[in-house]
Amino acid sequence: MSILSENLRYLRAQEKCSQLHIANELNIARGRYAKYEEDKSEPPLIILQLISKYFMVSIDLLISKDLRDLSAEERAVKTA
Repeated sequence: MSILSENLRYLRAQEKCSQLHIANELNIARGRYAKYEEDKSEPPLIILQLISKYFMVSIDLLISKDLRDLSAEERAVKTA
């Protein structure tokens, strides 16, 4: 599994929501979102931006760090 797919699973579990819920929030099909979690497909940049915004985590962290190792404060996107 890639870091991204592991992070997506982790973040969704933290939110206690279904793949369908997140897919609806991103305005994509559940099967499409499931492929991102299963590491069968990588999201295009526009979807990655939506995922980042939804979970309030930077794209950099989503694709490069195991979020299970970071506190909520460390992974939170800072807004101005």
